[in-house]
Amino acid sequence: MPTAVQKFSFSLLRALAPFIVAAAFASVLLSAGASLAATDGAFGLISQGSTDISIIRGDTAQASGLDDIILAPWSQGDPSPRGTATACIYTSTGSYQISASSSNGAGTAFRLSSGTSFINYTVSWNDGVSGLQRTFNGTPLTGLVDDSTSANCGGANPATIQVNILRSNMQGAPTGTYSDTLTVMITPQ
Repeated sequence: MPTAVQKFSFSLLRALAPFIVAAAFASVLLSAGASLAATDGAFGLISQGSTDISIIRGDTAQASGLDDIILAPWSQGDPSPRGTATACIYTSTGSYQISASSSNGAGTAFRLSSGTSFINYTVSWNDGVSGLQRTFNGTPLTGLVDDSTSANCGGANPATIQVNILRSNMQGAPTGTYSDTLTVMITPQ
């Protein structure tokens, strides 16, 4: 059975990328070779027209309400940086998996970059039910429960993403402005 996948991105220093649910649905239609072309009938005693009918059948997901994580400037002696963002996660199945990937990642590590310098960071996900669970770059975290009964979560943001940077990673990094785009893909299970 085909599933729809919701993908969203956020940047630690840049604006939130738009969600792509509509693009995913459009790509499903296009990849299936669907050509929607209604035809009108000609004027006359009898006229005949036609219309194509299509529907997407499959499990769906929607992620919304995620904000950028902007960490405060850090200096020697400051505690380890930590930031969080919340999101509404809705699936038609009630459960999902996430796969997070860093645009600067290496192997299973998430990394911020400033030119050719990098700072590793960790990512944890809380589905709003199970508590914080650490995830790794490109590795799915499965068995998560969406805590919503509607696509807009009724105004609540039950899922939380947390970013942590070890103090030792900060101390060893050259001075600079570091950033990354973390993309989180939500797939219904």
